[in-house]
Amino acid sequence: LAGSLKFSLLLSVDIRGKSSNSQLNCKDIFVTAPPSPPRNLKTQTVFDEAAIYIQLKWDPPSTDGGTEIKHYVIQYVAKGLSWKSPNEAKTTSTEYGGLRLPNGKYNVRVRAQNKAGLGPPSNEVIIDLGKSIYTFDPIWCISGVIL
Repeated sequence: LAGSLKFSLLLSVDIRGKSSNSQLNCKDIFVTAPPSPPRNLKTQTVFDEAAIYIQLKWDPPSTDGGTEIKHYVIQYVAKGLSWKSPNEAKTTSTEYGGLRLPNGKYNVRVRAQNKAGLGPPSNEVIIDLGKSIYTFDPIWCISGVIL
């Protein structure tokens, strides 16, 4: 539950064997919670002359938990591994273009974080980098000429 609450607190004090009740009125108290999951995570593989990298884009969470989102945590693991100890990268934007991974398959997700904590993960996407375009099968290479 995130938002602003007002409440009163009733105190009972025992002084010299006598009980007295007094009421303490509190001002607004602001309750925060972690944000909801980022939405609509998508990937795009980008090729340039020197490297292959992954561009990630997503929509912000539908609720910020009552406080500003500090950053997003991109988490990724090799396909088939658990999320117990994922690799991580951080950004303050709803897109990230710095994910450079070796060949293989990866599960990727994004989480939003505010001062109340890390929210639940977005949808997962699978990145399949397969074989590098810069490798070749040595069986088909004779005397430095690729057949």
